[in-house]
Amino acid sequence: MKPTNESNRSNNRNFSHTKRTATNYQQGQSAMARLLQANAGSKPVIEEVPLGIPRTLRLIGDPNDQMPLLADIVQYGKRFKVDKDKIYTVRLGIHSDPNGYGAIPANSVGILAIPMEPAKEIQITALFSFEEIYPAVFGDSVILTSNHMIHLEYVHNSARLEPNNGLGGLNLGEDHVIRERNLLFICHRNLENELPQPNTTFTYDYITAQVKVKFDE
Repeated sequence: MKPTNESNRSNNRNFSHTKRTATNYQQGQSAMARLLQANAGSKPVIEEVPLGIPRTLRLIGDPNDQMPLLADIVQYGKRFKVDKDKIYTVRLGIHSDPNGYGAIPANSVGILAIPMEPAKEIQITALFSFEEIYPAVFGDSVILTSNHMIHLEYVHNSARLEPNNGLGGLNLGEDHVIRERNLLFICHRNLENELPQPNTTFTYDYITAQVKVKFDE
């Protein structure tokens, strides 16, 4: 997930664009004020825009890290007790407003890491990187707990990217699954090539996957 030189150049361009946008916004405010004064007899309409990023987003860990970690402190590391032979859907990502658009763009990098080793507590973690928060990454995690030693089995072809508003989504097939020692990774990089074309509006909030809990007797 380490950004390339091209990513750095892209972010510099993005920063310049942001400054230009801020200037245009200020100019737009002045123009809008003049229009409202000219039409003092009519009332402006104000609409509430759903919040895409949670207010409880915080920096976790060392801010001097090369890629600082941002997380929703209300959601990160929540603990759930699990039962034998049950299948659970793990949904990790940005808990945004359900009436808004997804917060993560298609040109993102996402990784879901599922430990395969037996333990009484197993933490599943997701990390997301995209230009809007570069060089930081966004993280989310859940801890599955039991009084017994347990291990997890990934339910094949269950991985999916989903927006919080329940509209649309994208399945991640087995070509997105990487097994490395005692970890299983589900990852993607730049989804634009996998989306039906033309498609420039796909966004999502979560990566989801199903796991089956097995007891180690």
